[in-house]
Amino acid sequence: MRWIVYSILSLMISITASGQGTQTLISGDIDHGGYGAFLVKPTSIHGSAGVLTGGRGAWIIDHTIYLGGGGIGLASDVNTAPDSLLDFGYGGIMAGYIHNSNEVVHLKGGVMFAAGSAGQHHTRFDDGEEDAVDFYVLEPEVNVQVNVTEHFRVMTGISYRLLTDFSHLGISDGDLRGFSGTLALQFGAF
Repeated sequence: MRWIVYSILSLMISITASGQGTQTLISGDIDHGGYGAFLVKPTSIHGSAGVLTGGRGAWIIDHTIYLGGGGIGLASDVNTAPDSLLDFGYGGIMAGYIHNSNEVVHLKGGVMFAAGSAGQHHTRFDDGEEDAVDFYVLEPEVNVQVNVTEHFRVMTGISYRLLTDFSHLGISDGDLRGFSGTLALQFGAF
């Protein structure tokens, strides 16, 4: 009977001794970095050619995973009606994966979850009144990155904007969803 008690105590001590460290999903030596980026996204909006511009920033975990946020807005004039121009923009959080970031040319893919607003303002009136509607965006993207220097990268790629259903003053989610190209200048510690 004594040997059973000793065996149980020995097993408990060995289990306790082996579990001294905190168990985590990510462990070991992990590199951290981050970047800020300026981007231009040519696209089709409301049946016209448009240009979106904006910025992003992200935390990079072990050269492979990034988490961050950004915002994008319409920089070109898009007519929605006579004497009316489209206002369109969105911003939110993003996450993604960088494949072989140490290679000169490599792939990067991710997704942005955002909230935005679309409306129109009247160019003929000086009152600046604007009618707008809010929406949510899911925007997956695939990009190619080029390591220009240790702290500067150029990224180009394609994304697709998916918007929640809405229709307001002749503007619908179908007018605003679609493919965009991407050209970004990224600065940081990669």
